[in-house]
Amino acid sequence: MPRAQTTCHKRRAPATHGALFALCLWACALAVRAEDAAEPEPGIELAAVYTGESLHALRGGVATGSAYLDNLDLQAKFNGSRWGLPGYSAYLYVLYNNGAEFAGPYAGNVQGISNIESLPATRLYEAWVEAPLPGGGSLRGGLYNLNSEFDVNDVGALFISPEHGIGTEFSHTGVTGPSIFPVTGLGLRYRQEWTDGYAQAVVLDAIPGDPDDLRRTHIKLGDGSLLVGEIGHTQGDLKLLLGAWRYSLELPDQVATDAQGDPLMRSGSSGAYAMAGYSFWNESDSGRDLSGFLRFGVADQRVYQVGDYLGLGVVATGPWSVRPKDRLGLALGISGNGRSFRDASDVAGAPVDTSELHAELSYRVLLGEHAFIQPTVHYVKNPGTDPALDDAWVAGLRFQAAAWYAR
Repeated sequence: MPRAQTTCHKRRAPATHGALFALCLWACALAVRAEDAAEPEPGIELAAVYTGESLHALRGGVATGSAYLDNLDLQAKFNGSRWGLPGYSAYLYVLYNNGAEFAGPYAGNVQGISNIESLPATRLYEAWVEAPLPGGGSLRGGLYNLNSEFDVNDVGALFISPEHGIGTEFSHTGVTGPSIFPVTGLGLRYRQEWTDGYAQAVVLDAIPGDPDDLRRTHIKLGDGSLLVGEIGHTQGDLKLLLGAWRYSLELPDQVATDAQGDPLMRSGSSGAYAMAGYSFWNESDSGRDLSGFLRFGVADQRVYQVGDYLGLGVVATGPWSVRPKDRLGLALGISGNGRSFRDASDVAGAPVDTSELHAELSYRVLLGEHAFIQPTVHYVKNPGTDPALDDAWVAGLRFQAAAWYAR
């Protein structure tokens, strides 16, 4: 998960999980599929998605033990073309998480294990309006999830590891992280598309949410901004993207001090990332495919722990012809400590390892159109880059059920 702060899962009663699960299954039974709607572009689209996950720390890390995490997404999108406003749209997204904690007390790794680990909260997660521009392109403004359009890893979407959603060197920046899961802030995004690519840029609140209470949606401007730009290009089976970001707020240097001995404040922390996705083989009639991805990113080592990150993986869709829609994948995420963080740790008498490696083997089994189960196995080398921790092994099982309606 991109943020370290969590609350122990024992605070949530198991009965609540069962009620949410039953509610989602009931909704699935009543769902009307979007593709069955009469219009090609419906005026309103509704979706409810429940994700439950059981994780078990088998050995190594901080401790052995188990936790149950869950996540409920409620989404509504309104398309203006049905109402005489082509190109306009609006979107609302409410998010619930039970607040179970796993990476900190068990695995102990920097990169996290599950991309739904979060503080316990029910919050308004996204709320934006999009409008077309006269010269082409579009503007989107409101409560905005940066990772919905930026640093998106299509191939890596199979994996539950947070680093394959957005790179660790980017997700661990700012004061409370950028405007991503689970805490978002205001943003204004511009996007221009053409036949084989796109360009987009966004300005965001530098400190989304309330740092003193990240369990609620909170909007407060005046703390500075985060600027992000990205370009993408597609050529046949190859997809490339390149992005860069920069904060305007000041952050303390990890080593350098001023004349009074206080940390030297640094402004303009920045970073960049690049990613490639490639389909090595595919069958157009069955949808079976073998694809891979490679991502690399860097961040300002003066103020952040993670100075660089490398992610790579391969995913087979339809690994067996009898299961053409199942997905099987293996991915690696390598998070490197920056020089300043290593120096500061040495001075504090708590030296750290250079990097942490997180490997995930994952298999998603579709259960019809509305649900899947996904067993996963994780191996973490140098968890938390703490030399005192043994390498960690984790096993997990994720279940997801979805319902949607369009009219």
